[in-house]
Amino acid sequence: MTVMTLFRAYFGLTYFGLGKLVKQEVDGMSPQTLQTLGDKIRRFLALKNGSALRRLLARHNFADVAEVFEHELSEDEATTCFQYLTISQAAAVLISLSDVRRKSCLDTMTDLRASRIFRYMPADDAADILQEMDAEERRKILAEMPYDADTRTLQHLMLEEPDSAAGLMSPDFIMVSIQATVGEAMQVIRRADPQDFIYYVYLVNDENKLVGVVSLKTLILQEESLALEKVAEFDVKSILVSYDQELVANLFRKYYNLLAMPVVDPEEVLQGIITLDDVVEVIEEETAEDMYLSSGIHLEEMDERHLLTGPVTDAVKARMPWLAITVVGQLFAAMVIASYAETVAAAVIAVSFMPLLTGLTGN
Repeated sequence: MTVMTLFRAYFGLTYFGLGKLVKQEVDGMSPQTLQTLGDKIRRFLALKNGSALRRLLARHNFADVAEVFEHELSEDEATTCFQYLTISQAAAVLISLSDVRRKSCLDTMTDLRASRIFRYMPADDAADILQEMDAEERRKILAEMPYDADTRTLQHLMLEEPDSAAGLMSPDFIMVSIQATVGEAMQVIRRADPQDFIYYVYLVNDENKLVGVVSLKTLILQEESLALEKVAEFDVKSILVSYDQELVANLFRKYYNLLAMPVVDPEEVLQGIITLDDVVEVIEEETAEDMYLSSGIHLEEMDERHLLTGPVTDAVKARMPWLAITVVGQLFAAMVIASYAETVAAAVIAVSFMPLLTGLTGN
């Protein structure tokens, strides 16, 4: 009896210690087992411990998870790990991934799961990603979505040009009648969808034309019985739906203290908003495009073959034939120069300028 009691005690302590160690690894609380997130993910993938992997991913910010997926995990590891993300986290991570890694993750999931993830995304981001997909894949995913107001909004955004204000705008905003009170506006905010941008409340008239805006801070500090028209700002900076994305970015640079700007049609009817995070992406795209154009590279033409954003092997294959032609041409030039050895020896100073000439012509 004593031996069995000791064995049970030893087994219980061992099991409790291992369980506590795993919990500490998942929670990130053990300094003795401090590792990168990528190493922990690989360990749980190797152990096929799905529950521990889900808890590990749930405790980390989506930006950190996306960074690991992009730079630390292989394509197979990332796509496998993606299946253990919750719908909300998968939506945020998918937006943050590169085009190549995003496509690999989408290819491994079912159309039903993909539709749920897209439904959880902000509509403008979901529309941008769906526009980049093949028509057949896009049709299958949209077929799994219930045909409601959110799906119709998404389909409407997909019809817009992605480089225009209409393509950048989001329908997730708060709109209240100018005749309402502060208390009524706060009630609308409390009933808002979690994805809605609530920092500004846009005020419209009976025809849904934009007439004013009021910040959330102002609403909180005012009496609920006060009319909105007494606390609103009527000098609203807005964007037309036809504006190019570069012009939109310039407007945000000019009014740099705004977190979002409303988008209106030519009749001033409110259509959506463009947030600052969308503009940051536009500025990055425009900066990269300007850099490539300064080197004579048209980014749109290159992206069609994914030479800049795709695997390195594709770029090597595309470049190799031209390098081979260059090598043959250089060998031929060397043979020509060698045949004039006596002339080269007589005019060394003149020949010394040959690297300069070849470099200039190459550029």
